[in-house]
Amino acid sequence: MRHSSTRVLFFMSLVAASLACKSQATPTAAPPLAAETIKFDCTANSPDCPPIEIEGDSPALLPSGEESPFRGFADPSVRRDPVSGELWLAYSAPNLYVVHNDRPSPGVEIHLASSKDGGASWQYQGVLWEVQAAKNPTNNEDGTIDHEVANLLPVQTESGVTWYGVRLDYFLPEKGAFKARPFDSFHLQIAQADSPLALADAETAILSTDQTAPEWNADLNLASLDPSLSRCAMWNEPALHFQNGELFLVVRCLVFESGVAAVENSDLILFAAEPAADIHDMKWRYVGVLAGGEEAQQLGGNGLTQVDLSLGVDGQLLAILTPDSWSNAERDFIHYGCRVVEVESLDPPALKRDEQGNLIVRAEVTTSDLPALGPGACSYDPGMTAGLIITRRVKLNSSMEAWLHATGITP
Repeated sequence: MRHSSTRVLFFMSLVAASLACKSQATPTAAPPLAAETIKFDCTANSPDCPPIEIEGDSPALLPSGEESPFRGFADPSVRRDPVSGELWLAYSAPNLYVVHNDRPSPGVEIHLASSKDGGASWQYQGVLWEVQAAKNPTNNEDGTIDHEVANLLPVQTESGVTWYGVRLDYFLPEKGAFKARPFDSFHLQIAQADSPLALADAETAILSTDQTAPEWNADLNLASLDPSLSRCAMWNEPALHFQNGELFLVVRCLVFESGVAAVENSDLILFAAEPAADIHDMKWRYVGVLAGGEEAQQLGGNGLTQVDLSLGVDGQLLAILTPDSWSNAERDFIHYGCRVVEVESLDPPALKRDEQGNLIVRAEVTTSDLPALGPGACSYDPGMTAGLIITRRVKLNSSMEAWLHATGITP
């Protein structure tokens, strides 16, 4: 075990310090949005924001038949097949899974659905990446490998269509569950295949930070690509885009300062690589910072998370972002809904601004009736006639319920 005890103690101290704080971060008031910005509040039972039904995928149940306290669908990523026009939706499915000793344990896996009518109806296609029984390679502890926040992308070339999929993976110990996840197990996995369904069995490359334990056998430590990235304790919320012959990957660089999650310094970082026949052979390069605390303040938060990249109906590249802050009272991140912002450029990375220097925000989607932690992620594809998708969630200490909703917004 290489430095594993040091890593565990380091991250335990970070968590302990975070829980010991007594105040809650409060975002600076956002400037007025441009007149053309669409404002939409997705509240419960609103006919303008109906829940998305996925035929064949039902709410999670316990072995007893009772509703699972961890259930629903979250973290949507929707993309249109450039050949068939069919939409594909990857989403997180929280549940209590039985993997050890016939005892249910909380976990998250990625499911897959498709739509042939622009998102008006969805059909379940199966599990994309399932919860796996595993041992922590640093200490041989029993648990599972869980998957969250997947992002899909089809890339069409003269030789055909290649589908990429990236996700966050971590080890979830059998004892202690989510609160006991070792930070040194967090890493990204990326795969490529001929179809979304084929991603389930495709080879993956592991992308890590300095803090990821070497026992996870990463293909590349992305933090090694630039000295400024040594501050990144983990990557989260990955998103993909392809342009000018390169695959772009944007991730949140989660930073801790004095043991507290410093969301205002947890920038959105861009990397790029040319495609390769073998996913392990992709040569990634550091591109720069797409957005950070300054942009977050303009959008109503202290930091930015849950990024997705998509084209708008007019072909403009858009970043779908969630402003957030860290709450010491809730001991969690507070989300303030989704903002759809125009992107000036990926290389060099920059969001688009008007003549006064304000970000150009096409849409602001909120959920004013939800508890303090707010909604989950949003996703959009210009093939979505049903509009942008948002995750409504109720996240408590011992349970979480989340559902996808269609907003009808086509930015």
